[in-house]
Amino acid sequence: MINKKQIMSGFKRLVRDVSHDISNPLMVAMVQAKMLQEKCGDDVRVGQRAKQVLSATEQIFAITEKLKSLTNQIVKNTPTTNIELNQILNALIDSQMPLLQSRSIEIQTELCSQQLNIKGNHDQIILVFKELIDNSCKAFNAIQSDDPKWIKFSSNIGENGHIEIRYSDNAGGISQETQDHLFNFFSIKNLDQKNINLGLPLINSIVEEHNGSLKLNSQIDKGSTFTITFF
Repeated sequence: MINKKQIMSGFKRLVRDVSHDISNPLMVAMVQAKMLQEKCGDDVRVGQRAKQVLSATEQIFAITEKLKSLTNQIVKNTPTTNIELNQILNALIDSQMPLLQSRSIEIQTELCSQQLNIKGNHDQIILVFKELIDNSCKAFNAIQSDDPKWIKFSSNIGENGHIEIRYSDNAGGISQETQDHLFNFFSIKNLDQKNINLGLPLINSIVEEHNGSLKLNSQIDKGSTFTITFF
């Protein structure tokens, strides 16, 4: 009998392969639209339509490239190792600091002193945290606010001995309608880049495969907190 893990693994491979197949004709469409835009001369109407086609194909191409990148990292057979989560977070924060500073985003940390060890795929765990940061950066770009921008990582061991990693931002929050479909691979709402990052359904599956759960608490016009619990 096929279990959920096998289904998700097959689905990720399908997404990777389809994304790759779509990229080639999209590239042709992008090049043709750009050529048409350059050669339309004084025909404003044709120029506007070429611009719309180019914009749409570029957006779809960006989505497929994102999916390829994510699924390539997820489906590759990287061996399971012992992972210390605070160490991973500190290294990731150091690597992301220049990007965040260039966007005037403050990064805060409140990491516990204990060692937080799990067994899993090192690259996939890094991908989970990086995708959360990327999602916040996109959200900050979409909102108009003069308020200081910040993200925060915190870690602790709960009373039940489970490891908890919290990631928070003040990037405007996520509507309840979007939250209802947030981690669903098959929801069309997740294809709208203005709403949410396509990586979230994938990183949710990574967390689940590492014997964990991913939960969200979000308020519109304020921000969001993702809580990752490893059991």
